[in-house]
Amino acid sequence: MLHRKIDMIITKSIARFSRNTVDCLQHTRLLKDLGVDVFFEEQGIHSIQPGAEFYITIYGSVAQSESENISANVRWGKAQSAKEGRVAFHYETFLGYRKGADGGPEIVPEEAETVRLIYSRFLAGDSYTVIARMLESNGILSPGGKSKWSETTIRSILSNERYKGDAIINKTYMPRFFLPDISAPFLTLTGEAAAHAKVLRLRLGEEVTVCDGRGMECFCAVTDLAPDRVSLVVRARSASEAEAKVRAAVYMAYPKADKLEHVIQKATELGAAEIVAFPTSRCVSRPDGKGLEKKRERWQKIAASAAEQSGRGVIPEIVTLSSYADALTRAAQADKAILFYENERARTLRAALEGSWRTVSLLTGPEGGLTEAEVVQAREAGLEICTLGRRILRCETAPLCALSAVMFAAGEF
Repeated sequence: MLHRKIDMIITKSIARFSRNTVDCLQHTRLLKDLGVDVFFEEQGIHSIQPGAEFYITIYGSVAQSESENISANVRWGKAQSAKEGRVAFHYETFLGYRKGADGGPEIVPEEAETVRLIYSRFLAGDSYTVIARMLESNGILSPGGKSKWSETTIRSILSNERYKGDAIINKTYMPRFFLPDISAPFLTLTGEAAAHAKVLRLRLGEEVTVCDGRGMECFCAVTDLAPDRVSLVVRARSASEAEAKVRAAVYMAYPKADKLEHVIQKATELGAAEIVAFPTSRCVSRPDGKGLEKKRERWQKIAASAAEQSGRGVIPEIVTLSSYADALTRAAQADKAILFYENERARTLRAALEGSWRTVSLLTGPEGGLTEAEVVQAREAGLEICTLGRRILRCETAPLCALSAVMFAAGEF
């Protein structure tokens, strides 16, 4: 496509063109095949000249070494700053603060009100999307001075520990990836996993964890880096220690908007084994056909991302059912099958969880709740009817509240 449109690319030096020898050779070869010459001014080399690759390799290796030395110096400097307790603030995007006269952070009263509003709405149960739309409708500008707010910005503000007076610096983190088969002694990351590895800027020898999504994981080291793949060698294998001792399934009637996405993400982090979505008579949202399949694929990706972020070894399965009756039949197969109903007053979750059990199903309704007939139907199917307290919980709060209580009762925390 570039052939005969570009004759030559002029760059100051090999270091400016690429700081990785393999990448440099790969791209100059690709351009050469397209008939495009790359001229490196500082070295006086034309890539199409005979023997140019030899010199590109030598100079490229020098450039790569210099880049690695600079990177090492930067890391050392940041480590020293961490030891001395010096914290860097990016005030241009740090909503609520500005640089004070003493060089430290100073509160901006107007922006601080926006931060408090975001936190209060989140604690009230609003999703990232709802909070973003609310801020836009009130004419409040984002940290970057834009009228449009993104979910990523809201999430970043809510997860920034600096807003409670802490600063976590010099963080350590072992990247986690999922592959369907991890039985071989050598593994390769491709596609989205390779792209994620590139974003993380993995280096040769760096350690990563690779899971099969079914409870087994490998501790690996990076042996080779390429633009489209990352090669790993397996050093050890073990069963994942992050999985709960009990198998908890969350059954949630289809809610409106993106509430199910929120529940999937948080339920995965809390240790749910599967999340099941189904329709009831009061459901406003009733996805079906191709639309439902596309949503299920998206929901499964959200679960995989949450499992990766939370250090899990199992990716919860996202199941969609066509009827409420199917959900009751499936949920009743657990040792403890519980439906939560706001009009139940006597039976508590604590009482329902007495005795021994290894599997549990937790079923909640949509925004409008379940009808009395549906509750009777659940009781006849073998489910226990329980209360989650004297307060009315939102449809996205109830399943997470119940799941947290189950994990606590199981001794998970």
